[in-house]
Amino acid sequence: MSTLRNPIIKNKGVTGTEEYLQNLCDKTFLSLWSYPSVYRNQRIAHTSEGKELCDLLVVFGNDVIIFSDKLCAFPNTGDIALDWSRWYKRAVLQSAKQAWGAERWIREYPERIFLDRNCSTPFPFALPDKLQMNIHIVIVAHDASKRCRKEYGGSGSLMLHYSLPPNTPAKAFAISDLDKTKTFVHVFDDTTLDIILKTIDTVSDFIKYLTKKEKFLRSGIPILIAGEEELLALYLQNAGPDGDHDLTFDSKYGGIVLQEGGWMEFTNSPKRAAQIHANEVSYFWDYLIEKFSIHVLNDTEYNPMSSGFPLPSSEMVLRFMARESRIRRRLLSESFLLFLEKSGPNYVSRRFMMPSNPGDPHYVFLLYPRQPNVSEENYRSIRYNALFAYCASLKNRVPEATDIIGIATEPGIENMKRSEDALYLSAYEWTEENKKSTKDMMEYFGIPEELPPAQHKSYKVFPTANSEKPKGGNKTSRNELCPCGSGMKYKKCHGK
Repeated sequence: MSTLRNPIIKNKGVTGTEEYLQNLCDKTFLSLWSYPSVYRNQRIAHTSEGKELCDLLVVFGNDVIIFSDKLCAFPNTGDIALDWSRWYKRAVLQSAKQAWGAERWIREYPERIFLDRNCSTPFPFALPDKLQMNIHIVIVAHDASKRCRKEYGGSGSLMLHYSLPPNTPAKAFAISDLDKTKTFVHVFDDTTLDIILKTIDTVSDFIKYLTKKEKFLRSGIPILIAGEEELLALYLQNAGPDGDHDLTFDSKYGGIVLQEGGWMEFTNSPKRAAQIHANEVSYFWDYLIEKFSIHVLNDTEYNPMSSGFPLPSSEMVLRFMARESRIRRRLLSESFLLFLEKSGPNYVSRRFMMPSNPGDPHYVFLLYPRQPNVSEENYRSIRYNALFAYCASLKNRVPEATDIIGIATEPGIENMKRSEDALYLSAYEWTEENKKSTKDMMEYFGIPEELPPAQHKSYKVFPTANSEKPKGGNKTSRNELCPCGSGMKYKKCHGK
């Protein structure tokens, strides 16, 4: 176990809305990459307390998301235009200025960001180079939705009114581009915060949505949308040239208007119900990432690949896993759970997962049984070395594999004493010496020369009802033990 790094103590949101945002982000982005109330040290000598940088910071590879959470009471003078103007300046414009200031600091002084006000605990891993950094700004502006529903009815979400002529005054309860010369600002409200983060609930899917939304709204055509949820419905039901969700429009039209009702129609549709059902099994992948993440944060890993600050390279392993989209997590979870279900309790078993798209990693799943009279420490060490050998053997036999993720656990879906190991093998350069040492490891661990059958399967984003039922997780009865090894019934755990 690592002993050179203390556990990472994360702050908690100061207000109730900040705590709620933190809980949402921990579930969507997972706890390893989501940090509330980080601080900047304005004096290199550390002679003064730090100043809060932002309400919540997400750092995931080259992508950085700055969250600003602002609760401002909506005035009630009787003049709706005046009330809106006052609230808008405090809740939106001031938040945007603070977020742009945080962006400047992050780009210029990434090494001077800390987890505590005393600036004694540095941010746990290195931020990307500023030339490669992609910054996204999200403002959560509270207390307008209730008044919006009262004045106009509907869901209470703020309208999106883009590509307005210069100097056009802001319409009440409408958001436009705050400053086209600066980083785009996404504004969520009490209505749309839950909808967005609970629907697009992986970090990669969320970043894709923000990126494509920005491009769409800054396309230059007039756009009027009844609320963010209506834009989301359009996004989820349209595909771009790559087959992924996208925001597209026919260039023959001079503008776009989306009225209220599309989101409700989408959420009540059979295809959305089928998608939610098909996604159930995918949350096993989230559970697995979070279980590893908690050990990283608490510094309780077995066989960490490195230690100290920045975080060990196990963060890279988990980042590859967390990069997977929701639909890809269906495949990975189903395959892993079915693998556990079919495994014999006393046999070493392995499964190789091929990439679905260019740039995706190769996966090695390994089930390695415990042996009598072998200590926990020795068992974990042997299993970890065996996992490395299996990952290296994949590279020997599949030369195009460059990023290889290995995950090992005990066989048997009902195993109550379950542990997991994970590693990342960077195989961009593979010398003759690497090949020879791999063959020696294969011989030592009895790894067969032939590859097991590769797992290839495609999924529809919106499966038809009663099709594509997940085989691994959803075969489990609701009153049986959950296959993740938590010890809880399936209906109380991943079937919840």
